[in-house]
Amino acid sequence: MGEGLRAFATIFAGIGILFVGLTIFKKFTDLLLVNRRFRLLVTKWVSKVPTAAATGVALGAITLSTNTVRAIFSNLLSVRSIALRQALIPVSWTMLGTCVIYFLFALDLQTASVVCLAIGSLNFVVSRHVRYEHWIGLIFALGLILFGMQFFQEGIIRSGQSVVSWNVWVNNSLETIHEADPGLHEVDMILPASDEDELLVSPMSELHDSLHYWDEFYHNVIFFLQNSTFFLFFVGLSAALLFTQIGGGFLAISLGGLGYIGFDQATWMIFGVMIGAGLTEAAKAWMLKGESQKLTSYISVLYLLAGALGIFLWLVEQFLGVPLVRTMATSLSTYLPMQIAWVPFLVSLNVAVLATLFAPLTPKILNKFFPQDANDDIMKPKFINDQALSEPEFAVDLIALEEQDICKRLPPYIDLLRKEAGTLETGVKIVAKERLHDSYTHVCTTLKEFVQDLMHESISSQTAEYLLDRLEVLSILEAFEEHLWALINLFEDFMKGQVTDNPRKLVGNICEVLDIFLMTTMDAIDDPDSQNIEILTITSSGSGDQMKNLRKAYLASELALDDQGRNNLRWILFHFENYIIATQRIASLLDKHN
Repeated sequence: MGEGLRAFATIFAGIGILFVGLTIFKKFTDLLLVNRRFRLLVTKWVSKVPTAAATGVALGAITLSTNTVRAIFSNLLSVRSIALRQALIPVSWTMLGTCVIYFLFALDLQTASVVCLAIGSLNFVVSRHVRYEHWIGLIFALGLILFGMQFFQEGIIRSGQSVVSWNVWVNNSLETIHEADPGLHEVDMILPASDEDELLVSPMSELHDSLHYWDEFYHNVIFFLQNSTFFLFFVGLSAALLFTQIGGGFLAISLGGLGYIGFDQATWMIFGVMIGAGLTEAAKAWMLKGESQKLTSYISVLYLLAGALGIFLWLVEQFLGVPLVRTMATSLSTYLPMQIAWVPFLVSLNVAVLATLFAPLTPKILNKFFPQDANDDIMKPKFINDQALSEPEFAVDLIALEEQDICKRLPPYIDLLRKEAGTLETGVKIVAKERLHDSYTHVCTTLKEFVQDLMHESISSQTAEYLLDRLEVLSILEAFEEHLWALINLFEDFMKGQVTDNPRKLVGNICEVLDIFLMTTMDAIDDPDSQNIEILTITSSGSGDQMKNLRKAYLASELALDDQGRNNLRWILFHFENYIIATQRIASLLDKHN
């Protein structure tokens, strides 16, 4: 009993160490992959099919996870650095790169794990250089992963030895009992004298029956594991759903290496792991939206296709005798765990090739099944996401891009002003003003909350100062919208009254001046070089004081308006002045960071 408990404790310790190592590995991998230079390189590499495929394989081998690679390309899609069609090919080949973990499972892990742990531990203790800290962290995490695998395998071996030892003891005990009483197995009980008496069972007979039952149970379990292919398929599927794809693959290779299951049974476990991984990705895709949903759904289809293709090829080879994956895997190695490791590699290779061939058609199919919801799109930010909070360096870029997109939401307000002023050109589509206002304020509020959450992360003082400036830019953009929204409502009330030509012309000119200021501001925010900022500064400089004097002079000379009309016009000019003053503020702020 003590040996059995020790075996199970070793198994669970190995699982715990394995997942701790995977967590640390993912953390240091994310830190390496979020820098701007790396993202620029990825953007360059995915432009051509060969380099895109190589990038996918490399990222899969480095991260050991399709989730991390999906997050990288989702972020690149969110900032419009790449198109969806460019992300599909590297993602298709990522699954092939992650197969490196299966080959690690099949190797002798003791020496590799000790070396990695020694290198990582000594460098953390001795070195004080931060430059290579991420790489040392990766080596240390890899050592933990290998050490966890070793513990798990040792626990499986111990449990197997414990069960075998127990069964040997059972057989020896049965032989001893039979030698002591050869007729015991023929007459197991002494019948009672009457129905009222209880059955009188001899202690030796009871021991014989229980030992014989255990011996039959043991042999039935071993026979079931070695011959129940479909049961092991569902074991692999369940392992992928409950744990991860890595955990399911490790279980299949470990059981095969220890002789509990054969090559075919382990292969079906791998197919179950692939199907389970596909179902897991499908559940994730159901909770996402936009480009991330399309990319995650695509990964789900790849895993499901890999599992289905593997089953199809196995059946063809089994019943038609055509040499396919099974024959190739067994010919590449004579070591059973390595043969099992070749199966997901070969299947993933076929899926990656097929996905590459159909890559030109895939975006159209994804867009058909996951159409863009215009109402949902206008009500949510385009760039920021919760995952970016763990990547402050990347999140800063997303904030700047989001503010550019917010600024691009303002031109429809000018069209609404022109509509109320009666100067709108025919054929121009108008967005409902309430929907426009609600979406703008919602996105600004979401971005402000995102920046405030980012301020609570571990960031440098320079980044914190930059975030405060971005908050000020956001407050100015909110002020722009407030003034334009007020002008739309004031225009509507003002134009309902009796308006002469001069006030009508003034309102029309205000629309065009606001349009000029807005276009100049958008140019400065999109491309904050010295020339654009200088143009914005010159355009807005002194305009506020001039408009204040103009307002006083105009209201003094315009006598045709009634009191309500004069009050509306006064508020129109007031908001116009404040819009120009806000433009001056944003010009000086952009000039500060230029």
